Amino acid sequence: MEVLQSRIPSGHRLIHDQVDSMPFHKWVLNCIGLLTEDAPDHVAQIKLVHKPDIALHHQAVQIFAILSSAAEILHAKQADFSRKSMAEKSPTAFSLDFLNPRLVEKCADHFNSAKYDDCILNAAKVVEVMVRESAALQPEDFGVQLMRKAFKPGGALLKFSDVSAEQEAAMNLYCGFIGFFKNPHSHKFLNIKDPITAFEILSMANHLCGMMANATKVRDRTAV
Repeated sequence: MEVLQSRIPSGHRLIHDQVDSMPFHKWVLNCIGLLTEDAPDHVAQIKLVHKPDIALHHQAVQIFAILSSAAEILHAKQADFSRKSMAEKSPTAFSLDFLNPRLVEKCADHFNSAKYDDCILNAAKVVEVMVRESAALQPEDFGVQLMRKAFKPGGALLKFSDVSAEQEAAMNLYCGFIGFFKNPHSHKFLNIKDPITAFEILSMANHLCGMMANATKVRDRTAV
């Protein structure tokens, strides 16, 4: 490291060796700035060691040791966010506050009690019900058929785009979500075990709910 390599021997056993002052102080300030948010305890230790009016080699060595410790801890924290480690966490470790309130109402209890099949099925039902309500369709309209009736290009009740290909893509997005996540869970137990899978599907359902807020409601199909 450049600062440690800039050691200037004092030539006397009672006088501390120094380092190049300018890069040393600049390096310390940069370290403090980078670690202030993620490693405040290490920053406090650096500030105890660092003396702005001197630049001694043993200070640089101490600060380098503090930085090494901070790097190891931050690396360990990042490792905690791997998919495998997150999948092993309790469902209560996940925040659902960002979800649409209807998803929270219908899915949060199932998620927090690790009933992920029920959570996913309810998330798909919430999307289905919100589409039916927004399109002003009937209870007998459900599933993929409902999505096609609500979003089909050239006859949409909920329109995302005047570009037919984009409208069709949006329709396929909703059809795919309902066909892949609601239908299988309606007819069999999939035994989803990890919270990550359920959390990701909840996030997808939340995005679809949010998209509906930007859709134009078309009451007269001839206007499409």
